[in-house]
Amino acid sequence: MKSFLYLTLFLFIAACGIDKESAPPLPSSAGSGVLDSSFAGTGYFVHDGAAGGNLADEVYGIAVDSQDHVILVGSSINSVGNLDMTIWRLKEDGTLDTTFNGSGIFSHDGAAGGTNQSDVGLAVVVDSSDNIFVTGYSTNGSSNFDMAIWKVTSSGSLDTSFNGTGYFTHDSAAGGNNHDQGAGIILDGSGDIFVAGYSDQSVLNRDMALWKVTSTGSLDASFNGSGFVTDDNSNGGTHEQGNNLTIDGSGNIVVVGRADSAAASSDMAIWRYDNTGSLDTTFNGIGYFFHNSAAGGNSFDSATDLVLDVTGNLYVTGSSRNAANNNDMVIWKVTDSGALDTSFDGDGYFVFDYSAHAISGNSSDTGEAITFDGSGRILVTGGGNGDMFLWRLDTDGNLDTDFSDDGYFNHDSAAGGFDSDIGESIVIDHEGRINIGGFSRNASGNNDAVGWRFQ
Repeated sequence: MKSFLYLTLFLFIAACGIDKESAPPLPSSAGSGVLDSSFAGTGYFVHDGAAGGNLADEVYGIAVDSQDHVILVGSSINSVGNLDMTIWRLKEDGTLDTTFNGSGIFSHDGAAGGTNQSDVGLAVVVDSSDNIFVTGYSTNGSSNFDMAIWKVTSSGSLDTSFNGTGYFTHDSAAGGNNHDQGAGIILDGSGDIFVAGYSDQSVLNRDMALWKVTSTGSLDASFNGSGFVTDDNSNGGTHEQGNNLTIDGSGNIVVVGRADSAAASSDMAIWRYDNTGSLDTTFNGIGYFFHNSAAGGNSFDSATDLVLDVTGNLYVTGSSRNAANNNDMVIWKVTDSGALDTSFDGDGYFVFDYSAHAISGNSSDTGEAITFDGSGRILVTGGGNGDMFLWRLDTDGNLDTDFSDDGYFNHDSAAGGFDSDIGESIVIDHEGRINIGGFSRNASGNNDAVGWRFQ
């Protein structure tokens, strides 16, 4: 019977096109909020100098492949002081997998044609052949960011069957010839690529952007007639930004991020598009949903990641400014029809302020990534009080005190410095273990790439 249930879940995931960072996992252990010391000897992998600069390495995305290699993506400063898009591949024991590009590391710069400029990976997804797709940005010759997608083979080289080069870049989706950036990436059931992010109309006017790129590396003009769609001023302000996305069981693309209001505050934002690139007006009657003041500050709410349950409910994480002008971690639950589900923590959202749990001090807390474990519990990673945080909640919006006693685990000084660790991404591997990617400040004051693993 279990095999049938897991197969059903797998087929649901495949049909939705859900990537491994946001999908409900296959069978997992219960998990107790304890670092797995079989991983790198400590429960966390730390690395700097991937691109040769020995200054700053940061991880923003994580995935696992079919062999349970951990894929970390982000950036590393090279020998001339610029950021290179970087991929680290780790073996199950938390050491670099030297069968990947000979070193376990792949770095790339200049995708958009800029010289001595920056390339950064912000999100990753792995296909069924263990090819790695990364999105982020690359600086062009005009010193503006272009949205970028890289395709890297399982052996650690650019796949030149993708756009002839192994990478694809695009700018001016919103018409402004300024910055464009990809922040979230997913593959649909046909292997086509969706990327959510932003495109600037002007220096002071940013639009949410959603691109569709074919599996061979070109814009898919069947999507909105151009291969991309943008949203401008839907909330009355001049700043909209997509931070992540998923695909639901009907093939709709759901994007989360932030949207400024006319009152100059920022709201948590959810947009839902059909597969042709039109807003799905069955969602909240207009195709989008905004919410502010979750933590009571009435100034700044933003969503960073989302996950769908099997009935189409959205669980969204991010942050909200409180009355003390600090950020609190938030999880919102929004129904498939586009309304807050008030059965979740009584009002449709859960708010966490570490200051209320700590002995002293104020804390700014953020949720950066969200997923489910194999028992359907909610896992969120992010940061608070300078520590990497991992929270676990039940689906009613209560902290699960069976997890690390308090329902959350925090960790600092992974790289040997103090007061600057953060989890940026989360994935469950095929053994049910929790893997987190992020970074930590070292004793020299620079950030190092970190991958944490929990039992």
